[in-house]
Amino acid sequence: MRDHASFLRRSLSHPDSGTSGRTSYHKKMLQAEQTKTIPQPELYTIGYEGASQEALLHTLIYYDIVTLLDIRELPQSRKPGLSKTALGLAAAQYGIRYQHIRALGTPRDIRYRRKIDHDADAFRDGYLAHLALQDEAMETLAAQALTEKCCLLCYEADAQECHRWFVAERAVEIAEQRGTSLSIIHLRIMEISEMQKLQEKDMP
Repeated sequence: MRDHASFLRRSLSHPDSGTSGRTSYHKKMLQAEQTKTIPQPELYTIGYEGASQEALLHTLIYYDIVTLLDIRELPQSRKPGLSKTALGLAAAQYGIRYQHIRALGTPRDIRYRRKIDHDADAFRDGYLAHLALQDEAMETLAAQALTEKCCLLCYEADAQECHRWFVAERAVEIAEQRGTSLSIIHLRIMEISEMQKLQEKDMP
C-alpha cells in the first residue's frame, strides 16, 4: 500500500497528485471485493475553525474525500484561502471537487439571533424549520453522498455546534427512506505532522 505520509509530503509541492493518494478508499474497495460485500457509504463533515486552508485540504486528502460540499449560506471568510473562489480553486488542484450549496446554509436572521441570545434550542428549531423547506437540495445531497465520498463544510470545529449536524442527520433519514444506510463521520482538522505520525503507526 502507498506510503501515505510520503504522499502528503510530496503533495505539498505537487498538488495535482492528490487524485492518486486515496489509499484507504481503495483498501476498503479491495476488502469489499474479497468479501463480496458493498462498503457502507459514508458522509463526512468538517469545520475549519482555527485552521488554515492547507491543513483543511490535507485532512480531506488523508480521508480520501472526493467532493467538498460547502453549506455556508455566505461562503466567505476573513481567513486567507477559505472563501468560495480561493477554496474551490485550491481544492481542484488536489483533485477534490468543490460545490457550494447555498440552500442548506443557515439563514442570516437565525445566525443573528443565535449571536444575540446564544439559545441552542431556538437555533435548532429555527434551522430545522428552514431545512424542512429544502427537500430538493437535501435529496440531491443524499444521492451524491450515497455514490461518492463527500464532506460537508462549515465553520465550527465542533459539529454539534453547527447546522451541518442537522444536514447530516437529515441525509441519513433520506438514505433510510431509500432502503439503504449512510454513516456519518465528523472530522477534525489535523496538521500534516499529525497525519504523518498516524500513518507511520499503521505501517508494518
